[in-house]
Order: sequence, then structure tokens, then C-alpha cells
Amino acid sequence: MNPVSSYRIIKKVFLLTITLLAFGCSGGGGGGGIAGVPDNGSGSTENALGLNITSPESAITVESGEAVTFTGTVSSGTSPYSFEWDFGNAARKYQAEGTTPPEKEITFGKSGPYTVTLTATDDSGSTARDTVSVTVLDYVDTVPVARFLSPSTDPVTIQAGQSLDFQTQVQGGNRPFTFSLDFPDNVARDYYQENALTPPNLSITFNTAGTFDVTFKAIDEDNDEHSDTVTVIVQ
Repeated sequence: MNPVSSYRIIKKVFLLTITLLAFGCSGGGGGGGIAGVPDNGSGSTENALGLNITSPESAITVESGEAVTFTGTVSSGTSPYSFEWDFGNAARKYQAEGTTPPEKEITFGKSGPYTVTLTATDDSGSTARDTVSVTVLDYVDTVPVARFLSPSTDPVTIQAGQSLDFQTQVQGGNRPFTFSLDFPDNVARDYYQENALTPPNLSITFNTAGTFDVTFKAIDEDNDEHSDTVTVIVQ
């Protein structure tokens, strides 16, 4: 073969090799991945595993012997997931697999501060955590004090056909409560709720003229009770 021709062939092969090497180093994004597709370990947050404790939403304070329900949500990542609830020394760890964090109810028997942690690991091995603080106080027996916030005057005068908002409040006592609102038979049905934490708020329409007593009663967990009564004059 002609020495000049051989030289030209070798030169072309050399230049082609250099070009391919240069493309391999600069094309396709960092780490040799394909453009537009995040690379594991590249710091991408696309499809990042998200986890939140939804109940309680924030730090809470309870009394010893009180039960608290814990729930959570998971988003993104790659299902299925592995979940773990860690309740510190209040209860054993609880582990489960699935698409949603398991709901757990825990009774805190001893006073003190607790950090509750929910951990999720997705099918690709990514992990996320969320925590909530629970402060447990020693049980103190107190008597509930029930009262009407609205109407704020007693007696209260309205016109027939007018509605009246009854907003109630309970202070002290030991949860949960049994709440009742007693109305005259010709006004409305009585309201009654057991194992309640929030006192009732109702709007009642008085269609008949007359004088009516409405009584709000709260009974706590150990049967301490208190009531408040308001008189409604309907003209």
C-alpha cells in the first residue's frame, strides 16, 4: 500500500476516535445519564418520597392514661412502602407495608416528653421521616365548668321564627366528655354526644312564642358534671 494512503487512513481513524471520546465526555448530562432522566445520586428531587404525620398535626399535651391516635400520609416515591412508627418508650415500634401509613392508637401511661417518629422507605430504597412531640402530664382530677358563650345574655329575647346560635364551652374536667343540650319538646330535639372532646355549637329556630329554658350539661370521664341554663323569650 502507498505510504501516503496508509498515513491518511491512520489520521482519519485517529480523528474519529478523538471525536467520539469528546462526545462521550460532554454529551448526555452529568454522570453519563440520559438527558431529561434524573440519575440516582445526582441530587434530583423529582418523584422524591414525601411523608407527613397528619394527626396530631403539631405538638400536643395530654394526661397520663389518655389515648392518642396517630395517622400519616405518604406521597411520590415508588410504592409499595415500608412504614415504622416509633413511640419511644411509650409503646413498641410498629412496622407494616402498604400504600398508606397505618393508623395507630397509643395510650401514654407515664408522664414525660415523647418524640413520635414515622419512617417510610419506598421500593427504591429512599427513606423519609416525620416527627411530632407529645407531652404527657400526671392525671389531675378536676371538675368541668360548662357555660354558654352564646347567647351572651340571660334571658335573651327574640322574635318567633328567628334562629338562635348556641355556642358552648367547657373548662377543666377530664376528657372525654358526655355533652347534652336539652330543649323544650316543642322547640327542638335534645342534643347528646358521648366520648366527645369538643363542646357543641348549634343553631336552633324558635317558631313558637313563649319562654323556654335551654340547658347545657357536661359530664367528664369520672362522672363529674356541671350545667348552665339560659332562658329564651320568644315574642
